[in-house]
Amino acid sequence: MDALFGNEFLNLTSISEVENKGTLKVIDMSKTATVQHMDEESTVNLVSESQAFTPSSVGDSSYLSGVSEDTDVMSSRELVGSRSLWPAVFHVPTFSFDSELKLQHANLAYIQNGTTLIPDPKLKSAILESLVQEIVKYKVYANDKEMHEVAQR
Repeated sequence: MDALFGNEFLNLTSISEVENKGTLKVIDMSKTATVQHMDEESTVNLVSESQAFTPSSVGDSSYLSGVSEDTDVMSSRELVGSRSLWPAVFHVPTFSFDSELKLQHANLAYIQNGTTLIPDPKLKSAILESLVQEIVKYKVYANDKEMHEVAQR
């Protein structure tokens, strides 16, 4: 679980990301259930306590069937959480007043004489922060296709 994103589960891409962790919880993702959410169907991975295990020692083969007592298995309702499904068309949020003003001036300059905007670090940061806040409403970890869709807007 990632404390930076509301203690939600995350995908592990490299074992080096968890080298310093004392316990690693492995969940069998082969069992899935279909949950209705917001009038659309989405697949949510569910796990029972008998399917979750925490390896206490690598050499011990009994860890394959052990259950960790200090970890909680989330219910399907908790897994769905308060996030909405990714929208068919991503709507760019309204930025701060200062950012919107700078963007309007840049658009006007582009229309009048073709000058393109080179955003200063403060403007770029404000835009990215607003986009991240909007993206996180749908997904904590958006994939490349979804990020490309946001960038095209």
